[in-house]
Amino acid sequence: MVNSIAKDEVKKDNVSFNKDFIEKQTKIRNRNHLLKTARQLFCQYYESNQERQQFNCKNKLLNYNNKLTIKTLHRKDLPKEEINFARLSSELDVCHLIDKNYFNHLIQVTTLIRKYLSSEVPPIDNIVNAGAVPYLVKFIDTNYLLQFINIKSNNNNTSNNLQEKPLISLNQLHNLQIEACWALTNIASGSSLHTNLLYDLGAIPLIVELLKSDNSELCEQAVWALGNIVGDSTKLRDYVLSLDTIYIMVTHAFKFFKTLDAMERFSWSFSNMFRGKPIVKYGLVKKGLPLLHSLFLQAKSDEMLMDCSWALCYVIRLKSSSSEIEGEVINKVVELSAHPSAPICCPNLRSICKILSGPIRNIERLIKADVLKALKTTLNHKKYVIRRDAALVISKMILAEKPNHLKSILEMGLFDDLIKMINDPKERDVIKQNCFLSISKATHVGSSSEDVIQLTENYNLINLFYSFLFQEDIFLALSLKSLCDILAAYLMNVLGTKSKKEAMKLHKTLSKLDFVETLQNIKKRNEENEENEIVAKRISELLGMVDELQATF
Repeated sequence: MVNSIAKDEVKKDNVSFNKDFIEKQTKIRNRNHLLKTARQLFCQYYESNQERQQFNCKNKLLNYNNKLTIKTLHRKDLPKEEINFARLSSELDVCHLIDKNYFNHLIQVTTLIRKYLSSEVPPIDNIVNAGAVPYLVKFIDTNYLLQFINIKSNNNNTSNNLQEKPLISLNQLHNLQIEACWALTNIASGSSLHTNLLYDLGAIPLIVELLKSDNSELCEQAVWALGNIVGDSTKLRDYVLSLDTIYIMVTHAFKFFKTLDAMERFSWSFSNMFRGKPIVKYGLVKKGLPLLHSLFLQAKSDEMLMDCSWALCYVIRLKSSSSEIEGEVINKVVELSAHPSAPICCPNLRSICKILSGPIRNIERLIKADVLKALKTTLNHKKYVIRRDAALVISKMILAEKPNHLKSILEMGLFDDLIKMINDPKERDVIKQNCFLSISKATHVGSSSEDVIQLTENYNLINLFYSFLFQEDIFLALSLKSLCDILAAYLMNVLGTKSKKEAMKLHKTLSKLDFVETLQNIKKRNEENEENEIVAKRISELLGMVDELQATF
């Protein structure tokens, strides 16, 4: 996230700026345009990121080290002045503080560093090598600064003792800390080496402490910096959370974020606290769940929806929280699972997947929220990732072994869509596998033999599974398993009713397909290659069932 600042500026010297203009700069924070640019960059490679599963996004940069989730861009500010790196450390040394004029000089130099770090590719190493970062960290430490300055009180009564140190207004202190925290935010947007430097220098607890400030701009900047830090790695995420950051953000910092632009920034930073693998410990984020649910339900932009949806997706994976999902949240998850935007739709589909593994009451809530209608939409989504996840959700619903779930799926016409996707030569194999898995499970989820037979005849499943006997791996194994279930259902029905008509009908269907010969060929090939024992077992079962079927007439 980059802040665009007005260009006009009055130069005095290399490190001298007009005071009024500096104050004006700090107030101009229009970040909407660059926020949207960053989100667009995320969306552009989102699908390929899912395919390769070896890239992670920092909104603009690809992170090849399998770090956490999204790491923001630096804040941008133009123009910038040249810096004398040889003198930079001495320029920042607070030990030179003899009057308030030198404190103003510190603000000007810190502002210069912040501007220097606000280019498209911030030259962070130059600032690090100049030894400026430790001073920036000291500037956000109020207790350290109070060793060298006194803060003006509301009354003018100051003791001689107080006057031995420069008398600085609270506004001046906040200006220095805002500029220093802003520079640290941009440093944290760099590599993991840069971010961990802040950890090594003890900057993180100081930034968390800034969340308690009554200065809205300083508090906002601290939230932004922490979003960068927790976005770097799960190690830093857990460390930040261990400082009770969630509680401070919920009880204090959040009140300063009122506008849509500010809410988007807060939602991004707050959601980063919940994201990443290994999954965050429930106890570290428990206090933030009500606010996360609230942000999710009241999100007013796609950026907020995306950030909150991904955070919620990770939260739902926590075993401790799966039973605490509010009904309104489930309804919203189902609604957004049919969202046309893939980065919003995807996390909500995955949330549904996890909810299906939870308590039965949550599954019933999904059904009541018209999840099947949403799945009907997502199965035809243009993004393959969404179609893949939708098919997986359907298979999980069938696996729940609730006959009414399967009945509802059939009534919604989802089976027709799954078969259409399987037969589509242009569809990807990974999606076909999920579709095939859904249909295969429908034949052995505890339904009666009559239901399996009806399902088989309505959708011509014998021919479908037979056609996949010539495939390898999962398709072959699932086909054999499903054919075993179908033949077992027919045999049970034939033996129970003593109906030769049904037996003859099935035998005729199998004869047309050269079923026995095909099975024997597969068995021979499997034995020659010493392949799957399960395949051999299924084939033997099927051949035995065919013999048993022939013996009935």
